[in-house]
Amino acid sequence: MNAFLTSLRDALQVARFHVVRAVRTRTVVFLSAVYLLASAGVAWIFRGIVRELEKNAAELLRVPVTDTPGAMMDTLRGREELQSIVEALLPNPELADWALHLPVLTIAHFWMALGALPFLAAVIGAEVIAPGIKDRSLRFELVRTGRIELVLGRWMGQGALIAVATALSIVGPLIVGTFFMVQQPAWESAVVLAVMTPKLIAWSLPFLGLGVACSQLSGNTNFARIAALGATTLTWIAMGVFETDWIDEHAPWVADLLDPLLPQTYMTALWGPGSDWLMSAGILLGLGLVFALLGFPLFARRNL
Repeated sequence: MNAFLTSLRDALQVARFHVVRAVRTRTVVFLSAVYLLASAGVAWIFRGIVRELEKNAAELLRVPVTDTPGAMMDTLRGREELQSIVEALLPNPELADWALHLPVLTIAHFWMALGALPFLAAVIGAEVIAPGIKDRSLRFELVRTGRIELVLGRWMGQGALIAVATALSIVGPLIVGTFFMVQQPAWESAVVLAVMTPKLIAWSLPFLGLGVACSQLSGNTNFARIAALGATTLTWIAMGVFETDWIDEHAPWVADLLDPLLPQTYMTALWGPGSDWLMSAGILLGLGLVFALLGFPLFARRNL
């Protein structure tokens, strides 16, 4: 028990040092800016989609077209165009009625995050250890702690930075909805986005773990990034393959065996209302920890 507590304390110290270093080098500022610009860009694109939908609806209903989108959201909720878009964004079309009653930009923000965060987190994770392998600077940290504590500490520290960037990214859709649309209550949008944030943080952790695992394979950061992107892409391909009729007919045991290992299996629970997402978030946290250690057998034997 004492050994476990000592190991945990060391990992937390490594995580703290990783965060402090990111603040000192302003890496956290760059990371937050990337997340914020991405969320604002998607919100602006979705604003344009809403504007076009409202324009078409106004022409059909023979009512004046508003310059600022958002005024006809109640009308759009009853039309097939917006419903079909929302159903396409949702992993489960049965959640469309729930999603349509949320502020419209919050849907776009969550959709963007589910698609983009896995790749961002994987690339970010790929840079956690590989540079230290290349310049052999890791040996100075390893004088004070073990290799597994180093890996887990870096994973936790980078996860904390991603959590900060994810939380700050909600400012993008809030600004677009409040100042460039109408009838988009800022307080309601802020509450919905705040509730979504811990779900998105949990969603990032397995893919961050894949990046950290790839970061342990080589001192070449570009190779680690490519490997992390490839591993992330494979999870999406596997999800599609497991949902095919051929798998259902010929090898259903493959899906039953491997589905629990795919983060995408728990994506629907993150979308829906209620507290079911907490269990999925716990599983995603566990997968992130397991994935981060996939590269450890090689890293443990590496000559640093």
